[in-house]
Amino acid sequence: MTVTSKELYPTLVQMILHAENVSWNRFYNFLVFSTILVLAWAAVWVTSPSQAKIVFLATICVLGAISGVFWAALGYRGRAFLYEYTKMAAALEADPTVWAQELKDHKPASRTIELRDSLCCSWAGSRGLLIGGPLVFAVLYCIMFVMSFK
Repeated sequence: MTVTSKELYPTLVQMILHAENVSWNRFYNFLVFSTILVLAWAAVWVTSPSQAKIVFLATICVLGAISGVFWAALGYRGRAFLYEYTKMAAALEADPTVWAQELKDHKPASRTIELRDSLCCSWAGSRGLLIGGPLVFAVLYCIMFVMSFK
């Protein structure tokens, strides 16, 4: 039994949707996690100074900074999967034996790649947000780390 392009293309579309959803769900989970850490840090920071408080604040910051780096890597990985699936779908669309001539103007994966690569401010796209957002939080945690000792 062989897989045909008629079966492969819908599978690629589902993989594209899945990769998109996984990327954003990971980012939402990161935002919730980071919000909890920042709020915990702030709540403890305003209390009276003690050695235990400094250790707790520093631990939160280290955990937050490390998680930011790892979540950025997950964002990169998720977008790499998405881009690969989109390229595979576009390759099927480019094959004249697979994609009907009357549908030559309707190639969603190919059009998505064209738009992604041609629009201004591509750095501000999903990839930039899913990678840059956690890295910005990692920097924030480094600043909070320094503030923990004041």
